Amino acid sequence: MELRRALCSIGTPALCGLVLILGCSESSEQEVGEQRVVESRAYEIDRLYRSMEGPIGRVMTTVGDRPPDAPPELLWITGIRSEVVDAENGTPADDGLLCHTNVSFAQFVEHERTFHPGTAIRKSHPRIFTLSQGQLAVGFPPGFGIPILSNEPLAVDTQALNLNDPALDEKVRIRTVIDYVRDSDQSRPMRPLMQRFAQGSVLVQGKDGYHGVAEGEDVLFRRDVADVAGHARAGRRVGLAQHA
Repeated sequence: MELRRALCSIGTPALCGLVLILGCSESSEQEVGEQRVVESRAYEIDRLYRSMEGPIGRVMTTVGDRPPDAPPELLWITGIRSEVVDAENGTPADDGLLCHTNVSFAQFVEHERTFHPGTAIRKSHPRIFTLSQGQLAVGFPPGFGIPILSNEPLAVDTQALNLNDPALDEKVRIRTVIDYVRDSDQSRPMRPLMQRFAQGSVLVQGKDGYHGVAEGEDVLFRRDVADVAGHARAGRRVGLAQHA
């Protein structure tokens, strides 16, 4: 009953309207609460690895410590951070060997149906965090978090790289720490965050242009989709992105 009441409160329009922009600044004010620590397998770095070419691995985990057969508990993810550690003794190593850490909902459709019923799943994305060089930690302001049930699986994907030292020969792991709090411990309701994704392109040649559109091609860019069918019948290619 308590869990059902909490889930109902999450579904209010005012709260579900909050949007999480991934890669926000690290917050030093966020209360840590409890932690789930996840370590990758040992990655052997014995040569140069460019970005997205190094050893890679996935670890499945859950947040919380309830037995699998226990009723699920409502938790809130409040932050994440990753570091590179020695594979043998766990001491800090060179964080420059980290390519990225991705944390995603492993059962995304079920998660959306539980926490955001009626919301178009195509507008969301299963990935909730990406950490990389220059952004190895993300923390939310106090009172904000990503809701998750204690039995929901998360996929933690990590990859190593080595851009600078061809003579390097060592084994490392990527340690990821997920900060969370229990809903039952909160004196005030938490404010839920949900993920939305955005993509962008950078022009690398010429003074203007659009991704996937050949020079001279007849394209009509619209701010809405009201007349897409009509323009399609007229043989025009329609772009559904906003352009000033």
